Amino acid sequence: MASNQITLEAWLKPANSTQSLSRIVALSQDRRNRNALLAQNADRYHVRLRTTSTDNSGNPRLESPADTALPDLTHLVYTRDASGQERIYLNGKLEQSGSRTGTLANWDTGDPLVLANEITGDRPWLGELHLVAIYDQALSSAEVTQNYNAGPDGGGPLPTPTPTTPPPPTPTPTHTSTSMPSPTHTWTPTPTPTGTPGSGRVTEGLAVLYTFEEGGGSI
Repeated sequence: MASNQITLEAWLKPANSTQSLSRIVALSQDRRNRNALLAQNADRYHVRLRTTSTDNSGNPRLESPADTALPDLTHLVYTRDASGQERIYLNGKLEQSGSRTGTLANWDTGDPLVLANEITGDRPWLGELHLVAIYDQALSSAEVTQNYNAGPDGGGPLPTPTPTTPPPPTPTPTHTSTSMPSPTHTWTPTPTPTGTPGSGRVTEGLAVLYTFEEGGGSI
């Protein structure tokens, strides 16, 4: 990361609030050598980021407050800017901040991206992943909110359809000699509009984007 900035983002739903140091998103070789990590530590979210001022594991860690990693659909974002300021956002709101000095010049470009575990297979995370993104810049607070409002599929909340009043029925003609059946009118309601996947999200600086559906995934 020549920019010395990064954003790690996930839409997720943990299976529980008891799993410990379970890896959600990792750029790592193994349990002790990594560039970056998003993890769950019981009821907190846990971030490590390697710089020239940390150890090879990315310590010291930054964690969200207690009772924030709950089994609910959650938008989790970690940002670190070039000045070293780091932040954790949950559902568009700033929950934790700190300072991480140094640069990213000591990153190992060979570290693979691993989801829901370490590459060693011994730190599994249980839950649902709906979206994972990595940026080579620190998203601003407004940009985090923009991605939160876009929703887990990037399409945002569905617009509320404008109610359409059906036309009045055609009056029944009156005849003196022969009784005729009443004409009928078929009214077709306006279809509910849907959001477009991928619309509304920040795209500048986007390096990786994964979206997932049950039984599959896409890049």
